[in-house]
Amino acid sequence: MHLVSDNGTQFADKNLHEWCAELGIKQIFTSIHHPQANGQVERANRSLVDGFKACLDQWGHSWVEELPHVLWAHRTSPKTSNGETPFSLTYGSEAAIPAEIGVPAARVLMASKNDNIQEIRINLDLLDEKREEAALKEARYKKKLEKYYNARVKIYEFNMGEYVLRDNEASKAELPGKLSPNWEGLYQISAVLEKGAYELKRLDETPILRSWNGAQLRKCYM
Repeated sequence: MHLVSDNGTQFADKNLHEWCAELGIKQIFTSIHHPQANGQVERANRSLVDGFKACLDQWGHSWVEELPHVLWAHRTSPKTSNGETPFSLTYGSEAAIPAEIGVPAARVLMASKNDNIQEIRINLDLLDEKREEAALKEARYKKKLEKYYNARVKIYEFNMGEYVLRDNEASKAELPGKLSPNWEGLYQISAVLEKGAYELKRLDETPILRSWNGAQLRKCYM
């Protein structure tokens, strides 16, 4: 089993890493030098959080009770990347919401039971084609995002074995505050990745789980 997440410090936490190891779960982090992937994770999470905020009242009752409703809204909403809903890409047809049944919508009134069964069968036969078309749309959308992000990337170069400090705002290693340090460490470059991303290790050779953008590092001269 795999757990895919962004590079949030809560996912790279030692306790979570040990818990996953005990259960045989392999952690996979989206690369820090691929902001499109991180952005997609954050966008999906934000859409769910926005849904919870809209459902929860001023007393803030349990969000667990609203989870089915928020997930339903998320799965039946068209996505910008491909123009399709997750529900339609899974079942081949758009979902009929309860409101359309309680107060019958036009498509409910005009369709007979036999027509619905036939339509569902046709949609299932064409499902693979629909998924391929959605994948092509998503690939074009990601290409546009990649072009946009790559134009803003500034590469910071470090070499293997060099000592660096980390941006405290990104690592959250020191308590936040006006008097907290801007940089913390010392760390050593353990691997040079693509497009200005690096893996670090502590001075006792303990590896840092997540990768870091060169903009979050500062060279330290020993």
